Amino acid sequence: MLPSGKLLLAATGSPNRGPVDWSRVIAVRLRPDGRIDRSYGDEGWAAARGKGRGHDFAEGLALLPGGVLAVATTGSPNERRDFGVIAFGSDGRLERGFGERGWCRAPLAGKQEAIGVVALDRRAAVLGYGGTHQWLLYCPAIRR
Repeated sequence: MLPSGKLLLAATGSPNRGPVDWSRVIAVRLRPDGRIDRSYGDEGWAAARGKGRGHDFAEGLALLPGGVLAVATTGSPNERRDFGVIAFGSDGRLERGFGERGWCRAPLAGKQEAIGVVALDRRAAVLGYGGTHQWLLYCPAIRR
Protein backbone atom coordinates (compact mmCIF):
# COMPACT_ATOMS: atom_id res chain seq x y z
CA MET A 1 0.00 0.00 0.00
CA LEU A 2 1.25 3.45 -0.92
CA PRO A 3 1.10 6.44 1.47
CA SER A 4 -1.71 7.83 -0.72
CA GLY A 5 -3.88 4.80 0.11
CA LYS A 6 -3.47 3.37 -3.38
CA LEU A 7 -2.67 -0.34 -3.66
CA LEU A 8 -0.13 -1.98 -5.98
CA LEU A 9 -0.64 -5.61 -7.04
CA ALA A 10 1.48 -7.91 -9.21
CA ALA A 11 0.56 -11.19 -10.90
CA THR A 12 1.26 -13.44 -13.87
CA GLY A 13 -0.80 -12.72 -16.97
CA SER A 14 -1.32 -13.95 -20.53
CA PRO A 15 -2.53 -12.31 -23.71
CA ASN A 16 -6.29 -12.22 -24.02
CA ARG A 17 -6.41 -13.13 -27.70
CA GLY A 18 -4.62 -15.58 -29.96
CA PRO A 19 -2.69 -18.66 -28.84
CA VAL A 20 -1.36 -18.45 -25.30
CA ASP A 21 2.22 -19.67 -25.54
CA TRP A 22 3.81 -17.17 -23.16
CA SER A 23 3.03 -15.25 -20.01
CA ARG A 24 4.33 -12.05 -18.51
CA VAL A 25 4.54 -10.14 -15.26
CA ILE A 26 1.79 -7.57 -14.84
CA ALA A 27 1.08 -4.94 -12.19
CA VAL A 28 -2.00 -2.86 -11.49
CA ARG A 29 -2.53 0.14 -9.23
CA LEU A 30 -5.89 0.52 -7.48
CA ARG A 31 -7.31 3.70 -6.01
CA PRO A 32 -8.40 3.73 -2.34
CA ASP A 33 -11.99 3.01 -3.47
CA GLY A 34 -10.81 -0.18 -5.27
CA ARG A 35 -11.15 1.10 -8.83
CA ILE A 36 -8.24 0.85 -11.27
CA ASP A 37 -6.01 3.95 -11.30
CA ARG A 38 -5.95 4.62 -15.05
CA SER A 39 -3.04 7.10 -14.70
CA TYR A 40 -0.70 4.15 -14.01
CA GLY A 41 0.97 2.31 -16.93
CA ASP A 42 -1.37 1.66 -19.84
CA GLU A 43 -4.86 2.50 -18.53
CA GLY A 44 -3.93 1.23 -15.05
CA TRP A 45 -1.89 -1.81 -16.09
CA ALA A 46 1.89 -2.27 -16.32
CA ALA A 47 3.36 -5.27 -18.13
CA ALA A 48 6.80 -6.71 -18.81
CA ARG A 49 7.56 -9.65 -21.02
CA GLY A 50 10.87 -11.49 -21.10
CA LYS A 51 13.04 -11.86 -24.16
CA GLY A 52 11.77 -14.24 -26.81
CA ARG A 53 8.90 -16.62 -26.23
CA GLY A 54 8.71 -18.05 -22.77
CA HIS A 55 7.11 -17.49 -19.45
CA ASP A 56 7.75 -15.01 -16.66
CA PHE A 57 5.99 -15.55 -13.35
CA ALA A 58 5.44 -12.98 -10.57
CA GLU A 59 6.67 -14.37 -7.26
CA GLY A 60 6.36 -11.43 -4.84
CA LEU A 61 6.72 -7.67 -4.64
CA ALA A 62 8.37 -4.91 -2.64
CA LEU A 63 8.18 -1.13 -2.78
CA LEU A 64 11.47 0.71 -3.41
CA PRO A 65 12.09 4.43 -2.81
CA GLY A 66 10.31 6.80 -5.17
CA GLY A 67 7.30 4.50 -5.57
CA VAL A 68 9.20 1.95 -7.67
CA LEU A 69 7.58 -1.49 -7.59
CA ALA A 70 10.06 -4.39 -7.56
CA VAL A 71 8.51 -7.71 -8.60
CA ALA A 72 10.37 -10.99 -8.00
CA THR A 73 10.20 -13.16 -11.11
CA THR A 74 10.87 -16.67 -12.24
CA GLY A 75 11.40 -16.90 -15.97
CA SER A 76 11.80 -19.73 -18.42
CA PRO A 77 13.57 -18.39 -21.50
CA ASN A 78 14.38 -21.29 -23.82
CA GLU A 79 13.10 -23.84 -21.29
CA ARG A 80 15.76 -22.79 -18.73
CA ARG A 81 14.51 -21.08 -15.62
CA ASP A 82 16.19 -18.15 -13.96
CA PHE A 83 15.13 -15.68 -11.29
CA GLY A 84 15.39 -11.97 -10.69
CA VAL A 85 13.48 -8.71 -10.36
CA ILE A 86 11.49 -6.49 -12.71
CA ALA A 87 11.06 -2.86 -11.62
CA PHE A 88 8.15 -0.63 -12.60
CA GLY A 89 8.48 3.12 -12.02
CA SER A 90 5.84 5.14 -10.21
CA ASP A 91 4.27 5.83 -13.63
CA GLY A 92 3.80 2.10 -14.39
CA ARG A 93 6.54 1.89 -17.02
CA LEU A 94 9.68 -0.22 -16.75
CA GLU A 95 12.17 1.63 -14.55
CA ARG A 96 15.02 2.00 -17.06
CA GLY A 97 17.46 3.14 -14.34
CA PHE A 98 17.12 -0.22 -12.57
CA GLY A 99 19.50 -3.03 -13.52
CA GLU A 100 19.50 -3.66 -17.26
CA ARG A 101 16.62 -1.51 -18.56
CA GLY A 102 14.28 -2.49 -15.74
CA TRP A 103 15.47 -6.08 -15.23
CA CYS A 104 17.94 -7.63 -12.77
CA ARG A 105 18.43 -11.38 -13.35
CA ALA A 106 20.70 -14.05 -11.91
CA PRO A 107 22.91 -15.59 -14.62
CA LEU A 108 23.07 -19.02 -12.99
CA ALA A 109 23.08 -22.36 -14.77
CA GLY A 110 20.24 -24.82 -14.31
CA LYS A 111 16.71 -24.26 -13.14
CA GLN A 112 16.36 -21.45 -10.61
CA GLU A 113 13.21 -20.03 -9.07
CA ALA A 114 12.39 -16.88 -7.09
CA ILE A 115 10.93 -17.12 -3.61
CA GLY A 116 10.34 -13.42 -2.91
CA VAL A 117 11.83 -9.94 -2.85
CA VAL A 118 12.53 -7.33 -0.17
CA ALA A 119 13.71 -3.73 -0.24
CA LEU A 120 17.10 -3.38 1.49
CA ASP A 121 19.06 -0.15 1.64
CA ARG A 122 17.25 1.37 -1.42
CA ARG A 123 17.91 -1.80 -3.43
CA ALA A 124 15.97 -4.96 -4.27
CA ALA A 125 17.14 -8.30 -2.91
CA VAL A 126 15.48 -11.36 -4.41
CA LEU A 127 15.64 -14.77 -2.79
CA GLY A 128 15.87 -17.81 -5.04
CA TYR A 129 16.62 -21.48 -5.05
CA GLY A 130 17.62 -24.22 -7.46
CA GLY A 131 18.44 -27.84 -6.76
CA THR A 132 20.06 -27.93 -3.33
CA HIS A 133 21.18 -24.28 -3.37
CA GLN A 134 19.58 -21.10 -2.11
CA TRP A 135 20.59 -17.74 -3.55
CA LEU A 136 20.35 -14.05 -2.74
CA LEU A 137 20.55 -11.65 -5.67
CA TYR A 138 21.25 -8.11 -4.46
CA CYS A 139 20.39 -5.78 -7.36
CA PRO A 140 22.13 -2.45 -7.95
CA ALA A 141 20.49 0.75 -6.75
CA ILE A 142 18.35 2.68 -9.19
CA ARG A 143 20.38 5.12 -11.32
CA ARG A 144 18.85 8.59 -11.49
